[in-house]
Amino acid sequence: MFFLLSKLLTFLIMPLSWIIVSFSLSFFFRAQRLRSKFRALSFALLIFFTNPFFSGVFMSWWEVPPIPYRELADQYSLAVVLTGMADLERLPEDRLHFNESVDRINHSIELYKKGLIKQVLITGGSGSLLEPGLREAPKLKTYAIAAGVSAEDIIVEPDSRNTHENAQFTVQYLAENELISEPFVLVTSAFHMKRAAACFRKEGAIFIPFSTGYKTKPLDWTPDELIIPSLGALATWHTLIREWVGMIMYQLAGYV
Repeated sequence: MFFLLSKLLTFLIMPLSWIIVSFSLSFFFRAQRLRSKFRALSFALLIFFTNPFFSGVFMSWWEVPPIPYRELADQYSLAVVLTGMADLERLPEDRLHFNESVDRINHSIELYKKGLIKQVLITGGSGSLLEPGLREAPKLKTYAIAAGVSAEDIIVEPDSRNTHENAQFTVQYLAENELISEPFVLVTSAFHMKRAAACFRKEGAIFIPFSTGYKTKPLDWTPDELIIPSLGALATWHTLIREWVGMIMYQLAGYV
């Protein structure tokens, strides 16, 4: 039930939904004054949420800073990699179709090749309501093997559907294999790390957060960075608000 509600809530909280609803209401009311107010609100929301400066400032504040490879001086037993980087429903089916979070697996492979970790644990099943049988972790194992990771060094957790279950099922595996007291490297996107880290801490895990896939960069202070509307800014707000609401929902559910 929580999984279904989270998907519905994602649609309701998105800035684009607010803009569409506000603009639609401007045609619903008969009073010209109300129509004008809703149209002005729609315009204001559109200007704010497509501004790259505002989206960049808030995302930069939320993202967890990176850790250089040189600061991972010790070899860790494993890296725990959260899925959410591939679209398994896209055609053709003879290959993996990645999204912008692909650095999660690519940087984990790099950690392995640099000798900073011994194994890679990939956690994540299906996040789809309509296709629960499409599981991402096994597909990513095949990708990692092709990239040079030994099959014996890859552990797959294919049943979790969200970040809470990623943490829960991973910690169960670590406890069953007497690895719970050993620190590991937690790999996920920078925008997602705060929620992921909170979930793993709640389960009693000991880890080093290793953020990937940053959405922000140093500001250039040029017109296209400050005032020119950007669809990318709207997408950034979509990601950011989803994470904020996700954190609140997880707090209410006792997951963090």
